[in-house]
Amino acid sequence: MKRNEKTTSVAVNVIIALMGVAALALVIYSMVTDKVTPYLAMSLGLSGFANIFGCIYRNRRREDEDGSCENRSVS
Repeated sequence: MKRNEKTTSVAVNVIIALMGVAALALVIYSMVTDKVTPYLAMSLGLSGFANIFGCIYRNRRREDEDGSCENRSVS
């Protein structure tokens, strides 16, 4: 693995982890303060965005490593 790819991979994983921690903190904050409307919606949106971003990144990375992204088969 090239150094650039490794740095990018670490950066993306750190960003995804930070979004997950922020989403969890917002859920806990909404439970503690009993204010469901703003904080719970923000945490659900943030965790959904982090999951979608992570899935797209990992699928593209897997396609690049497998070499066959046309028919989604592993060569």
